[in-house]
Amino acid sequence: MMNHKRSVFYVSLAFSLILIGLGAFIPDKLETFSHSALSFIYNNLGWFILGAVFIFFSFCMYLGFSKFGHIRLGDDNDKPEYNTATWVGMLFSASIGISLVFWGVAEPVSYYISPPMGPGMTEQSAKTAMQYVYLHWGVSAWACYALVGVSLAFFQFRKKLPSSLSSVFYPLIGDRIKGSIGKWVDVLVVLSIVIGIATSLGFGTLQV
Repeated sequence: MMNHKRSVFYVSLAFSLILIGLGAFIPDKLETFSHSALSFIYNNLGWFILGAVFIFFSFCMYLGFSKFGHIRLGDDNDKPEYNTATWVGMLFSASIGISLVFWGVAEPVSYYISPPMGPGMTEQSAKTAMQYVYLHWGVSAWACYALVGVSLAFFQFRKKLPSSLSSVFYPLIGDRIKGSIGKWVDVLVVLSIVIGIATSLGFGTLQV
């Protein structure tokens, strides 16, 4: 297991340093590539993202209201370390605090002034702005977070598997999560986290 962690660490570190180097030495080309990739995703994969989020939300609702919603994410006698109010406080003060404080106001104003479709600063653009805000900050986004959190917690605390996202694939590939497939899954996860944190810190720095 230690070799698995070391491999994931060094491979992730290498890719991260490459991305940092590209951003430091050829920022224009990296920015152009990023914009092109984002445009491709918007124009060609929007249906996939919306469909996936709908499936995530439906699955979370099913888990919550079915018999599976009563499964304890830990041993049968385990108790939560914090109460519900404390968990909610941590979610809104730590995990999405910096985004909520700024974009909770800036996003609807931005869409009102410059909406994705139609003229800005109209009654219709105000309605469109609120629709996008509810989409980005409503149950759809929380469903994505919940699915990942529940999956990690179930396999780590209930099934006693390593605390990595590759463990979630154990029912599909079995012990191969300890091999190259599991390593590449974890490498992709680490890179996604690095890019996500860099984006959040970048926005946060601009806000400050």
